[in-house]
Parts: sequence; C-alpha cells; structure tokens
Amino acid sequence: MSHTRKRFSVRVMAATSAALTVVVFAPAAPAQAAPPPNDAATKATVIPTVPATIELDTRQATTDRISRGCVFGRSVWYRYTPATTSRVRVATVGSSYDTVLAVFEGARAPTTRIKCNDDAAGLDSAARPRLTAGQRYWIAVSSCCGSRSAPGGDLVLRVGHTEAPAIQMTVDSAESGAISGRLRIHGTVSCATPSVVYSEIGVSQVVGEHVARGWRWFEVDECLPEPTEWTLRIDSDTGWAFQPGTVAADAYAEGRDGFSVVSTTVEDSLPVTVNPTGRVRR
Repeated sequence: MSHTRKRFSVRVMAATSAALTVVVFAPAAPAQAAPPPNDAATKATVIPTVPATIELDTRQATTDRISRGCVFGRSVWYRYTPATTSRVRVATVGSSYDTVLAVFEGARAPTTRIKCNDDAAGLDSAARPRLTAGQRYWIAVSSCCGSRSAPGGDLVLRVGHTEAPAIQMTVDSAESGAISGRLRIHGTVSCATPSVVYSEIGVSQVVGEHVARGWRWFEVDECLPEPTEWTLRIDSDTGWAFQPGTVAADAYAEGRDGFSVVSTTVEDSLPVTVNPTGRVRR
C-alpha cells in the first residue's frame, strides 16, 4: 500500500534603519547560523555507550567534501567503538525529514562502507550492521537524495535499541455533531520500539433503515512506548449523517521500526455523544 508522507498532529515542529546628514551606515550582513559541531567526519560526535538516542538540528549542516557514496547534503557524523561483537540497530525513526543512513568502518577515517539505507520505515532509515569489538565505526546521516540544497531538519538517531517490536491501539470515544452529522473518533496508539504507524479506521451506524458509513487513514511519524493520542473527524460516505446512539468501529494499525512490521486490529462498539455546539469541525 502506498502512502504519502503526512505528519500527524502529535508534535509541533515550527529592520531598523538610521540616516544622518553626513555619515551613512551600510546595512549589516545577515547573521549566518553555524553548522552543527559534527558537520564533518573529522569532527564526528563520539557515542560512548549504547543504547543511545541523539537529537540534532541539521538544517545548517553542509555537504561532505569527500565523495564516499551514500552521503549527501546536510550530512552529520557519529563515531562508535563497540566493546563486544554483535549486530547493532541504527535508525532515524522520528526525524522530521527524509534521511539517508550510512555506516562505515576505518581506524582513522570512514574508509569502507558496510551499510547504506534509505526509506526503511516511511522516509526514515535503518540498518543493522554486525560490529566487531574494538573496531571503530562511523555513522553518517544525510538528507535525501543527492541535492546540495536538501533542507535537513530535526534528526532523531537511535543506536543499539533492541526491544521486541509490538503495537497497541485503542478506540476510546465517539462524538457526533447534531448539525454537521460528522463523527469524531478518539483513541491512542503506542509502540514498544519507535515506529512509523499507518492506521485505517472504518465506522458504521444504523440510522433508521439506512447506514451511515465512513473511513479515514492517518500516519504517526514517531510512535513511542508512551501512548500518543489521536483524533479523527469522519464524514459519512453514504449521505446519511451520524447520529447519537452506537457506532461500530473497525481499526487497523501497522507499525514499522525499520527492522520489522507489526500490526494490530481493534473492533468495538462505542456510544456516540452529541457535541454541545452542534458541530464537529474538521
């Protein structure tokens, strides 16, 4: 199933002059924000232990001067030396932009690429390289895909998280507008491992001799173990407005953490309350 990237509402990202008769001041050049401290591989941020979660604004990052493959615009670098040999999960789930992930090895510089990934979970990247104890590894995260003008954004890099994937979803309440006939469904979703979640919800209600029926889908870009609340406003596709009473809700949710896909379904009947204003706005 193909989905368009659409951020669900769980997180909000978001001259004076003087003239003198004799002296003229030239306007000051606009201030330029500095690139992040790990803008180059030579300045890679050391990850001392895992699991680790790192957040960074990459909008002012630049393009790596050395062509290494799988490293594009707005690239930032991390370095890690494992104490034991194992496979280590590296993922960018929860980032606000289209990331590309590359893992290299090398004693003094990132010389040999061992992993490259784009779009493992939505537009987020993930890799699970086997790392050897005592060997130095380099992680590059850049903005897809090949353009020096790629925008960057808010990076979330997770290294070494190994929880078993799981997803839970609830459908808690339903409300109709006496005037609009629109239905508002409310619930929560949570994930054992940080995941991108796609969900579809269908609702139906018997209205006299007819049926009001509608559906809608949404995406949560960063589903975490703590429940995230969601609210959907659904119009009837059959021409019959939703009314106070009982509505049947069928929900399907699919979570992707970059390494596995898990899903859950919810089937429930909910009492429908009436919005005091008589309307349920979009």
